[in-house]
Amino acid sequence: MLKESIMNDNNHSQIRLTIIGITGRMGRAVAMQARSSFTITGAIASDSSRYIGKTLSEVGISPLQTVIEGPEAIRDVASRSDAVISFTNPEAEVKNAKKLSEAGVATLIGTTGFNEEQRALLIKTLSNLPLLISPNFSLGATALLVLSRASASMLTDFDFSIVEMHHSAKKDSPSGTARQIAEAVMEKRGYNSIINGRSGISLRKQEEMEVLSVRGGGNPGLHTVIANGQYEYIRLEHQVLSRDAFAAGALHAAKWLVKKEPGVYSMEDVLGF
Repeated sequence: MLKESIMNDNNHSQIRLTIIGITGRMGRAVAMQARSSFTITGAIASDSSRYIGKTLSEVGISPLQTVIEGPEAIRDVASRSDAVISFTNPEAEVKNAKKLSEAGVATLIGTTGFNEEQRALLIKTLSNLPLLISPNFSLGATALLVLSRASASMLTDFDFSIVEMHHSAKKDSPSGTARQIAEAVMEKRGYNSIINGRSGISLRKQEEMEVLSVRGGGNPGLHTVIANGQYEYIRLEHQVLSRDAFAAGALHAAKWLVKKEPGVYSMEDVLGF
């Protein structure tokens, strides 16, 4: 059931938002972007954070006096919000899922690195909510996914490869976005295996999908999809210039999700594809 504050929204009401992972790079970016259309009513950090008990204003994240709390407060603060945006790690997301389910609000999860079991458990636990789990909230990256799937459908004699580049501190490889695009291409082309690198004598097999990763510096994200034909090739590319792209996309999706019935949604749904 939609919150009364949203049901009566006439484009002037602010959406009440809980951010989980508020002190991380993405949590901070979301908080900064949220000032115009959202009120941060809940702020959650990890148990070990030195910021617990301090206000968003005191730690320089936002002018608001919202107090940063630990994960044990998720159910209470989320239940007083209209939406939750979470950027943590796979283990924390699984651990927090029951509290979010009990809070009963629209939830967006931008954490990457889930294995199949973790993702399935999240979807099952949060089945009573409008839920959006995405490795990339960027609107441009979503367009890249759509274009890649369409290209794979049309260019049936082309070989598809993905190259992704991220900052040196990124833990998972390939990126969640690269895996998502790869799965879309593989479905259309019938590829059944992924190759993450080559050395020595390693001819490409017909059923292989290439996904290559580069790590270095502070690059927030570059994804290149290459379709190689016999006499021509196409390159589709998306470059993130700032983490603000992810934050803006997440907030755009939150505005859309709070008006939806329980179910599992994607960024493609948000953009109408």
